[in-house]
Amino acid sequence: MTPAVDDVIGYLRANGWEVTDRWRSAEVWSWHEFDVLVPPTDQVPDKMTRLRELARCVADAEGRSPTAVLRDMTTATADVISYRAQQHESVSLPTGVSTVQAAWALLNVAAREVVADDDVYAAHHKQETIRHLMADTRMALLDDTFGLEFAFPFEAGELNPLGRKVVIRVLDHSTRILRAATQTTTFTELPDEEFPDAVWSAMADLAGPEHPTPFVLDFRWSRHAPRAREALTFPLRAAERISAATRNAAPKRQESRSRADQQEFGVIEGPVTSLADDETGVRWQIKVRGTLTADDVASGTRRQVPVLLRNRDDYQDALAAHRDGHTVRVEGPVTRFGRARGITAAPTGFTVIDRPAT
Repeated sequence: MTPAVDDVIGYLRANGWEVTDRWRSAEVWSWHEFDVLVPPTDQVPDKMTRLRELARCVADAEGRSPTAVLRDMTTATADVISYRAQQHESVSLPTGVSTVQAAWALLNVAAREVVADDDVYAAHHKQETIRHLMADTRMALLDDTFGLEFAFPFEAGELNPLGRKVVIRVLDHSTRILRAATQTTTFTELPDEEFPDAVWSAMADLAGPEHPTPFVLDFRWSRHAPRAREALTFPLRAAERISAATRNAAPKRQESRSRADQQEFGVIEGPVTSLADDETGVRWQIKVRGTLTADDVASGTRRQVPVLLRNRDDYQDALAAHRDGHTVRVEGPVTRFGRARGITAAPTGFTVIDRPAT
């Protein structure tokens, strides 16, 4: 875990260190009474030794461990989210697993929201885009207390990349939930209209649903596009309220799931035969010729089945599929369109299949 010299300099500059002298071809950086010598390039033969000595000195100055300092230097080009429990150096295995799962859920929901909202990503590539982002994101364990760190890639020259958008979305969700948890005196109901249920559940698991604990979410930004570092501290009161509110909402969620279980889930595959988009009425409606399958049971023969799409991206992809003669696949709840049964496409439930329609 040896950072590049440019990353070391970026870290020192961002944390208040300044160049005060030179020794041969190297720079001397200082902070209060501490001085460190930064190698001039990455090609010096003893670079690794020098940087380890530098990390030990920086760690002494900042009251941290050398491993933590080196990790921060190594991720200087990334956007980083870290979770830090404030009362535990170690936790039980179930709690640790629950925390990792909660962090994954929080990041995954944010990624799905960003990709769904962004016109850049084609509908049939959205899941692949999310998978690639998550595969490129690095996770590490903190060494001074129980915690996790996630470094999202940010390549030089990129303008507002997907990882940055996801980190900002997590910051937005977390800020609003923290505000609600600390400003509300009776925090027993969840404002369902503001956040997906998965966001609340993830935050409750980070807080510790059985034994709430205060925690910190820290947001650091790539030196390629720097922003002010932001740390959100969830005190014990906030953790308790988030956990309590999520438990109180469980019966409501179960009732909602029961209603959803009673609704048929439909699938159809075939060519797009017509499209309609009325900006003052029904938006993004198409018809697909095929056999509607509801709850794994095929209903009737091939016919034109009405489909209501979710967004303009899907509609544009349907238009291209119609023009190019490609097959599409739609999945989602079965919906009545007058006397006919059709489908309302689920999120990410519309796909263009790259084969000729028949």
